[in-house]
Parts: sequence; C-alpha cells; structure tokens
Amino acid sequence: MVSAALASLPNGTPTTDVLSTRDGWDNQRDMPAERPVTSNEHLILERLLAFEFPGAEKLRTQLAGIEATTGSECGCATIDLAVDETGSLPAIEAPSLLPVTGTTQDGLGGVIVFQRNGWLSCMEIYNVGVDPIADFPPVETFEFKLDRRIVS
Repeated sequence: MVSAALASLPNGTPTTDVLSTRDGWDNQRDMPAERPVTSNEHLILERLLAFEFPGAEKLRTQLAGIEATTGSECGCATIDLAVDETGSLPAIEAPSLLPVTGTTQDGLGGVIVFQRNGWLSCMEIYNVGVDPIADFPPVETFEFKLDRRIVS
C-alpha cells in the first residue's frame, strides 16, 4: 500500500503527498529502475535547496549521486528520489514538505519537494490546468522562494 499524507500546494490546492512509492511495490522486481536525475532535475533540486531552513544543509549533501524513479502514473514528470544513505546524514529536523517552492513564470505550474525520515524522497510537479506536465520545465522558467508558512 502506498504511504500518503494530505498536503497543500503553495496556491492552496490540496494534493496527495506520495512520500515513497517504493513502499507501495509488492516486491523489488515491480519497482521501476532507478536512473540518475537529469541535469535539469538536479539544477531544480539545487535551487530549491539553496534556501536556509531546518535540515537544508544535510539535504544538500544528499544530492551527490541522487537517483530517480517515476513517481506518478498520471503522466506527469513527478519523480521519486533515491539517496545514497551512506554518503550523507538524514535531515530529521526538516519538515516532510520542504518549505521551498518553484513556480513557473506563467503561474500555471510548480514544483515541491518532500523528505521522509530525513531523506529526500519526491520532487513533485503540479499544474493548475487539466493536462499533466510531462517534463520538468527548464530551471530558468521557475521562480523559487522559501515559504515561511511551512517552516516550523
């Protein structure tokens, strides 16, 4: 069964936070193959983690060697993240929904990041339209900010 918790997007729209779909696979053979994150995905993560919030420094160390798997079946670009836990420390103090957002300059979509048990777990792309965003837009098309409402 997939672990899920209700969260709210920066625009107030509720979303389901699939914290780790890897927990939902019946066995390892069913799990999608991990792949390195793309350079654009890595740049987006770097920009989101450039802000200072509880646990940010530890989360930044997790970017080295980070990998991705498909995180959603809706056709959007959301990815689950796999971290090399031997090369960094967990950021237990970080909130589950990281207090950073990237919003597309047209305001029709954005990106949020989740951690689970201190490890980066998901980078979710969302949209306010009908069609899912199939690929992460280029990093330069986002406006990144720290959302102090999420910081505890």
